[in-house]
Amino acid sequence: MSCTESSFLGQGHKSDVYRSEGKIQMVVCIIMGTRDDLYGAIKKLCCVQTPVPSQVINVRTIGQPTRLRSCSLSELPSASGHQPSGHAVHLSKLSFQVNHCLPEKIVVYRDGVSDGQLKTVASYEIPQLQKCFEAFENYHPKMVVFVVQKKISTNLYLAATENFATPSPGTVGCGIPTHYVCVLNTANLSPDHMQRLTFKLCHMYWNWPGTIRVPAPCKYAHKLAFLSGQILHHEPAIQLCENLFF
Repeated sequence: MSCTESSFLGQGHKSDVYRSEGKIQMVVCIIMGTRDDLYGAIKKLCCVQTPVPSQVINVRTIGQPTRLRSCSLSELPSASGHQPSGHAVHLSKLSFQVNHCLPEKIVVYRDGVSDGQLKTVASYEIPQLQKCFEAFENYHPKMVVFVVQKKISTNLYLAATENFATPSPGTVGCGIPTHYVCVLNTANLSPDHMQRLTFKLCHMYWNWPGTIRVPAPCKYAHKLAFLSGQILHHEPAIQLCENLFF
């Protein structure tokens, strides 16, 4: 389903969406200009009032093939706007429904934490996550918790020529690296396993064909938090919790 700016805001089309609830698989809206109010109205309708995965594309993007490739919508499990402990329980239940067993190891990437807050993560946030697993009988998964820090002073350069240059793609990720602090590792993952997992997750962000600076779950969490706090001002509908609707 697609719509233009003039037709989407019409009451008749809005009613059609309500009557079609459960029948529409995805809504794609092509808009002109950069009207935040229009974008917000579409997202509130599709994320709160009538839950359906949606994609809003600016008409200028369609004329640029390189940018058009980044317009993607996937139906993979994603964050749902719950508190961290409640979200962990929800994901565990989802894993049980899909795999018929609870996960034995859980890896958490915690973004937006400075060095002075590491102790808070270890003494307050992690115990809350561990306590939520009491919702399941005799369930004690092993956990790995990373703190992701982007605001660091380290830069990487290539010195193969007379002048310093940006490292070649696929060699070190990017010239501005990200710092990771492991605050819990009851799964006994080796540093090599940690690095490989993190590196591969930096290739799994669906809105960009290349690599990003942080693991994809961190980027998805940022997008969901921005959508909920700045656009929707409301928690997204629970029916969308298993889709990358943001």
